[in-house]
Amino acid sequence: MTVVTASLNQRYNALLVERANQPGSDFDLNALKARVHQTHWLEHSFYGHFRPQPIFIETEQRLALERDLVGLLHLIRSVPERLFGNDVGRMCEAVGMGPLQRRAVLETWEDQDVFLSRADLYQDSTGFKVLEFNIVSALGGFETAEISRAMLAAPFLRRFVEEENLGFPETIDLFAAEIHRAARRRGLPERPRMVLVEWPQNMEKEGERMGYWAAAFSQRGFDASVCHSAQLSGEGGRLFFEGRPVDILYRYFLIEDLLDEEGARPLLDPILDAHRRGTVLLSMGFAGELLGNKRTLALISDDVNRDRFSAPELALIDRIVPWTRTVRPGRTRWREHEGDLMELALAHQAHFVLKPSLLHGALGFHAGWALSPQEWRAQLESAAQGPYVIQERVKPSRLDLAWQRPDGVRLEPSALNWGIFVIDDRLGGGIVRVTAEDQPVISMGTGAEIACCFWRES
Repeated sequence: MTVVTASLNQRYNALLVERANQPGSDFDLNALKARVHQTHWLEHSFYGHFRPQPIFIETEQRLALERDLVGLLHLIRSVPERLFGNDVGRMCEAVGMGPLQRRAVLETWEDQDVFLSRADLYQDSTGFKVLEFNIVSALGGFETAEISRAMLAAPFLRRFVEEENLGFPETIDLFAAEIHRAARRRGLPERPRMVLVEWPQNMEKEGERMGYWAAAFSQRGFDASVCHSAQLSGEGGRLFFEGRPVDILYRYFLIEDLLDEEGARPLLDPILDAHRRGTVLLSMGFAGELLGNKRTLALISDDVNRDRFSAPELALIDRIVPWTRTVRPGRTRWREHEGDLMELALAHQAHFVLKPSLLHGALGFHAGWALSPQEWRAQLESAAQGPYVIQERVKPSRLDLAWQRPDGVRLEPSALNWGIFVIDDRLGGGIVRVTAEDQPVISMGTGAEIACCFWRES
């Protein structure tokens, strides 16, 4: 194995810039995108927003991340017992779920055979911080291994990866293996019928991408197809699609789709009935969105609950969870300040962000430093009326990355939003959103590009 004398990212950047800026070089960094763009699945999923430079994770960093993220996920899964005496309904109310959402969680709570998750993190001067832990089957970024494979078509990158003994997890394989294990425990057929199910109004946007997912699962031992929930029918306690029974329902729709209770109930009832009768395996049930709710991080972070955790658990929380609270009046402590939460948030608005507990992506996100005092007050007062959290700002440290500019390739400080999958108590791959611009939130919606990750497994 090559002895690494500098960080992997630094070494790769030095080689890249040296090659690109040699006299007479026709090297074009953006040309490395070409192979990725040829993969229609990736092009459709990420709309061409690719960063033609992978991010390398050092072995020590990967091991520390795995330890912390697996540990935090176990803490999250213990919250109903530790803080609510296993009263799941009371936790649903505490995080702001509506009646139909609560029913969906309660009726599928025990169905946690399939448990898929992705932590979204920033890395600041003290280490990684978990902004949120997404626990649901409709996670973005499953295609990360496909991006890595496409990028390796570039000889320059492939040689570096081989010399450094780097690789990447096959994220889809890990997901498929998790579902197959659950299917075997249920006694399902060797090639079970899987249907990826979206909500009707979301099919136009997500249907094509879901089709790629269905093809990927079919290549991995499932008989997979795609539909929306109105195309399912219930008969004799079983779910059917196109006249054939469904063994596995891979849920692409989210618990937020159940907010319109009158419209959602008739679509949800056949699914819950089949689950209650034990005739369908849910991948996943609705437990994930209760546990992955942003208010769960607030419960873990809140000082009033510190006596529910051991000293090592508190050290983990303090290390990786940013200060997070439910938005409501009442006394709290932030750094050296103590007082009413609303007053603290108004007095120190540049240090905080507001996030809705139950929505995905950057929907409903507000950064205190990006708003006027009047706008921040209005958003804060509005958030106090609904299921919102307030979180201390995590300012990501910048990593020098190579960018193709009109005058050549040069290194520029870049901000990263890390998405790290956790599957079966191990890291299951990573996808990184990258920008060289100052943005309140680093996401594709604000112009970030998608990069893949490489690391050493041993």
